[in-house]
Amino acid sequence: QPMEGLTACLAVPLRVDEVQRVLRKLLRKAREVRRRRRSSRSLRAVTGDEGAGSLSQLRVSLPYEVTQAQRYRQPLGCVVIHGEQTLMSSKLPRCLSLIRDSDQAFRTAPGEVVVLLPEADETGVALVVGRIASVCDSFRFGVLVVNGDDAPPDLLEATRARVC
Repeated sequence: QPMEGLTACLAVPLRVDEVQRVLRKLLRKAREVRRRRRSSRSLRAVTGDEGAGSLSQLRVSLPYEVTQAQRYRQPLGCVVIHGEQTLMSSKLPRCLSLIRDSDQAFRTAPGEVVVLLPEADETGVALVVGRIASVCDSFRFGVLVVNGDDAPPDLLEATRARVC
């Protein structure tokens, strides 16, 4: 019988296949806990009424997300959205309601928003851009998806260079 505080119990003598099964189960649980923690720290829940973080918050979050992508060999999507300042202000809350809780948005300039999409590959990023474009087709997007160690030294500038 498992004791309080234990998350797994193995019978003696140990069998290799049983140890492997239990370890896989524990690692799966640890990944799920990490995903839940990442979702719960969504900036939209703690920042201003428009739902985007600030440039200073981006300067903290960007290196962290790049490091996480490299460490866990997961993709990281970066989207730069450009638009007219008044249009951006009116449409931004609706646009941010279309992204996942684990994604983070930052207002970097009056007409610019940067969205970080952890664990989002090219297909996932294209889906998010399509959703946002459906809200406002006059926005211009710069998109970059990095995998593991292929992140450029300045991910934000590399993404901005792709705005069309």
